[in-house]
Amino acid sequence: MPRNIFDARPDERFNSSEFVHPSGGDDPLCYSIAAACRQLGIGRTKLYEMFSSGELQYIKLGKRRLVERTALQRLVPAHRVGASDAK
Repeated sequence: MPRNIFDARPDERFNSSEFVHPSGGDDPLCYSIAAACRQLGIGRTKLYEMFSSGELQYIKLGKRRLVERTALQRLVPAHRVGASDAK
């Protein structure tokens, strides 16, 4: 399997989640809806609710909605519950 999307031949069938980001990092710049749900451990309905409420931003490329890695990284600390809040 090619190491990144630019090494893939057009006739190869591939899953884009198998590729390493061209910059050399392991994380892609953006996640598909399904990949963002996996990263957060939530369902599609909850993700779309977060889009509607403005809690999570997305980008639109054509008909696709993509969630930036940085948007997911900002979301997690915003929902952190401290030890004193967990009682």
